[in-house]
Amino acid sequence: MTTITWLRHSKTLPATEGQPDATRSLSQEGMELALERRKRLDFPMFDMVIDSGRRRTEQTGRIVAGLPQDNASITVPQLAWNDGDSIGDMIASVYREIDNASLDAYMSRVPKELTALAKMAALAIHHHVFNKPSNARPRNVLVIGHAVMTSAVCDATGHHFDFSRLRSSVLGECEGYVVQYGEFADWRNFELVN
Repeated sequence: MTTITWLRHSKTLPATEGQPDATRSLSQEGMELALERRKRLDFPMFDMVIDSGRRRTEQTGRIVAGLPQDNASITVPQLAWNDGDSIGDMIASVYREIDNASLDAYMSRVPKELTALAKMAALAIHHHVFNKPSNARPRNVLVIGHAVMTSAVCDATGHHFDFSRLRSSVLGECEGYVVQYGEFADWRNFELVN
């Protein structure tokens, strides 16, 4: 069995004029919140840490996992939408309107775009986590994403599961889900982490 802890990144510093979104760092409050999440998860030992490659997800992952500064995580860029491409621009436009809302709220506005991006991220994560013999799979994985994308990608990994709590929840900074997956990457247990 594999457990994946899916978290939204922690609180960030406001963007400065002209600063690329990917370079935004955690605020002091965000670092403290990530450390508090680590404590509330009972100081877990993760076999694998996956993030979007944006600085705030890398920092959140290192703090929650208790890893040194230079530890490399696996980057799955599909965990975030990209401004400048058609799918990313549509999701970003909705984000500017409704901000951090539930997956249901986004799915009512951009269902095809969000589902397409979430499925690409889920496939990439599946490749890193489950595309191995069962005795070689990581047992405890941390995935750090962004706002509604965390819910969307988590949702895209599920099969035959009641998603009502996942789809209606709104994740705050450093909140998410703990999901246990069985032998065939099927959901076994789901818990909201807030």
